[in-house]
Amino acid sequence: MTRRVRGLLEDLRTTATGSGAILPTADVSHSLATAARKAGIGHVHIHQLRHTMATRLRDRGVPLDRIMEIMGHRSYALVLRYAKARPQQLVDAIRNLDDDTS
Repeated sequence: MTRRVRGLLEDLRTTATGSGAILPTADVSHSLATAARKAGIGHVHIHQLRHTMATRLRDRGVPLDRIMEIMGHRSYALVLRYAKARPQQLVDAIRNLDDDTS
């Protein structure tokens, strides 16, 4: 969990209901669909957030074995399904050969 998310949840805890729940149990799918519609981005499923997280970690240079551990995946094949390489990253990887001095 990031410090930012932890801070947001701690802030919510101060206004939690008597049940002690930080976030009320609700249909997250409905809330996500409403937010997506208002943002004009079409259908969004909660599971897509896992793909986004994995890809953003890869964008920031986090090694695939670390992403695999964070996501709870047991194989590189699965982590690669989530942590997509962006086209520019592939172009940059090939450009590394231009710097070869051998």
